[in-house]
Amino acid sequence: MPRMELTELLERLPVPWLDRQGLAVEWFEPWDLSLESALRSLPESLTSPHELLGLLMRNVTTGRKRTALVTRGGRPVAVLGLRRWMRFWEPVWWRGPINERFTSAAHEAELLPALAATGLNIWMVTRSAPEMGRVRSATQFPVYKIPCADSERVWRETGHWKRIREARNRTRGFMFEIDPPGAAEWTIRNWARKWHAYEAESDLLLAAEYFAQRDLCHVAVLREGGVKAASCMFLVVGDELLAQVNFHSEDYRWHAAQTRLYDLVVAWAYGSGVRSIDMGVSYGKSYKQRWAVRDGTAWMFNVAPAHLHFMRSAVKAGASALGSVRRFAPKGTT
Repeated sequence: MPRMELTELLERLPVPWLDRQGLAVEWFEPWDLSLESALRSLPESLTSPHELLGLLMRNVTTGRKRTALVTRGGRPVAVLGLRRWMRFWEPVWWRGPINERFTSAAHEAELLPALAATGLNIWMVTRSAPEMGRVRSATQFPVYKIPCADSERVWRETGHWKRIREARNRTRGFMFEIDPPGAAEWTIRNWARKWHAYEAESDLLLAAEYFAQRDLCHVAVLREGGVKAASCMFLVVGDELLAQVNFHSEDYRWHAAQTRLYDLVVAWAYGSGVRSIDMGVSYGKSYKQRWAVRDGTAWMFNVAPAHLHFMRSAVKAGASALGSVRRFAPKGTT
């Protein structure tokens, strides 16, 4: 049986050992108007509006989506919009419009119990440490920000002034624009193709349009003539810009187009009264570590019932063992 079919079969099994701690879960697939009534009693934020959650869950994509209405004593405590990714589920906020600054529609104290009550294997990222007793695993990752000040001062203090000057010289004559027509779509589609993130592409386009209509989403573009060399998309969150997705053409790697673009964005943001650019989480060595300053921590964590957790552990252990066999076996025997 294919691994995905086995995972879905295990998700559907009745699990008498699952302690929902007084919570009831009702599933909706597709979205139902009754969920909008439940959302009105739940907290929302500027970056996680209830209206957008409904739009995202109604938006048909390549990935399967399910919505859980979680109640306690008949009172809504969470509306969880979930999307399948490989063998697990993730909040529809994640991997797209989407990073750890977005929050689920749930009362804070009830979020982890609500996730556990679904009986699914769910991964998510938050900026606050999860209650360790309710999660299977949690890993800390650094968050990086670029302070917005006089751009020369910023780059001198971060040790990048030489690279910036080189990028400026190599992009003489290039044009810098904010929100030119078609920029969001060009950025998102190229980003999705580069990272094979097609399941998030449609949701990203929808969210970008939603926030742009409210003057909360901006796309910066660097172009040579009529050809786009690099772009980056940001959300406005108070006095910060929250980085979303970016893309640069390999044809302009020598020009250091992405470097020059961030140089221009910092200058533009500073002139617009922005305090800092939140680059988000770095999951390993990346440009964020080179260009930004560490400012905070995020947690990636997993909530799953015992049988799905053990299956995941067994698959991981099996893959590790197979890798060891292949590493040490004589050539031609595997």
